[in-house]
Amino acid sequence: MISLEYRYGFQGQEKDDEVSDEGNSYDFGARMYNPRIGRWFKRDGMERKYPFLSPYNFVANNPINNIEIDGNDFIRSAEFEKSGYNTVLNDVMINNSAYKKYFGMFENNPNLNIYFEVNNDFVSVGSIATTKWKTITIINSKGKEVLDMLNGGIAFRDDIENYNGLGKIALLAHESLHLYQGLKMQGDDETHDLWNENLSKMQEILQEYSDDNILGLSKDEIYELSIFNIGPGGTEFDSHINKMVTKNGTTYDDELSLFYHRINTLIDDEYKENTTIEIEIKLETPQSTEKSDEK
Repeated sequence: MISLEYRYGFQGQEKDDEVSDEGNSYDFGARMYNPRIGRWFKRDGMERKYPFLSPYNFVANNPINNIEIDGNDFIRSAEFEKSGYNTVLNDVMINNSAYKKYFGMFENNPNLNIYFEVNNDFVSVGSIATTKWKTITIINSKGKEVLDMLNGGIAFRDDIENYNGLGKIALLAHESLHLYQGLKMQGDDETHDLWNENLSKMQEILQEYSDDNILGLSKDEIYELSIFNIGPGGTEFDSHINKMVTKNGTTYDDELSLFYHRINTLIDDEYKENTTIEIEIKLETPQSTEKSDEK
């Protein structure tokens, strides 16, 4: 007989009433969870990454701020857990298929260790977020050097909480995609010379976020959100600003101010929408060639 009862419950996971009677176990994929005691039925497959936690713990004993994606991986600092970035990460790891496609490989893999942090001390001077990593390589059977392990971290400043969800996902996706350079055994791309490789991925993530949240972002807005964290000096960023200079007959500084005005209006809840930017554009008025009737 086919049951028509709704099968899903806690954290959207499927109930398995055959193990411990009705509503007493949930199938997270990697492990079965017992909600009566808040523990798993088996040890954490990633326990060597978290020696300070019990291998049977659930979401590091903090179910208010954290979720388990499938009963396996978890690594976020206490400050990150309290921030709005934690909420956004939980959201996109469940609902944004583009983000999961490009970042999901870091979940459930003991050789890819990523640490999320909100701490100004970990962020490079002049930046709002920083991604760093170290890699360990081995020589495979074909004599080629390949990646064996990556230990990375993404840190955000603690004074940019005024960013809304769109701003946080734009920043989170940008820093997450930098880790692809680590997977390719490339160095830190602080000048974003390699960002063109990530641009289409970034736009895909933001487009899906816009659609899911009914934001109605235009292609131009999604493109500018994809490059605003590059900043002046980056090849893609400067190319865009210079194109606007040519199109509008303004200066680089003029277009830079307009660019950040558009971005802040989209992502910064504390940015006043009635903020105006005055840009002086000097137009030369041609001298009249008409003859005067005056004598």
